Amino acid sequence: MDAEVGSPSALQRQVQWLQDYRPRLRVSEQGRVLSVGDGIAWIDGLPTAAMDELLELEDGSRALVFHLKSERLGAILLYQTEHLTAGTPVALTGRRLELPVGDALLGRVVDPLAPARCDGAADRGSHLRRPAAVYGLQDRRHDDPDRKRPAPAPDRR
Repeated sequence: MDAEVGSPSALQRQVQWLQDYRPRLRVSEQGRVLSVGDGIAWIDGLPTAAMDELLELEDGSRALVFHLKSERLGAILLYQTEHLTAGTPVALTGRRLELPVGDALLGRVVDPLAPARCDGAADRGSHLRRPAAVYGLQDRRHDDPDRKRPAPAPDRR
C-alpha cells in the first residue's frame, strides 16, 4: 500500500464520515410509468415536472417531458432499456436537455445523453455543454408583420 505519510487511510476517512454524518429529511417526487409504446412513456405522479425536463427511470431509461396534463404527463424516450414496463418508478432530474459543444466536436455525431462518438471512440476534448434549443408553439411569433405568408389557395367549388 502506497499511502502518503500523514494522509488518512480509507478506513479513517470512512470512520470520520460516519462520525460527521447527520440524518436529515430528503423530499423528492416519484412518479410511475402508466404505459409505454412507440417511444412514448405516459407517467403519473410528477406534479412539478416542467416542459422539456429530463426524467430518469429506475431501469436506466431516460426521457424528455413533452406533454403536461393534470392527471398524467407524456415523455419522449431518449434512451430505453428492455426492462422498461408499466409500474417503473420515475424521478425528476431538474435538468433540461444539454448538448456538448466545442471545436473537438466538429464532424462528429453528438448524443445529448452521452459523450460524442466518432468511430467508436468517446470524445475527450469537449467539456462545455449548452442547453438544447427546443422550440414549442409558445416560442413562435404569430404576429410578425415581416413574415411571408403563403398565397391563399383558390376556391374550387
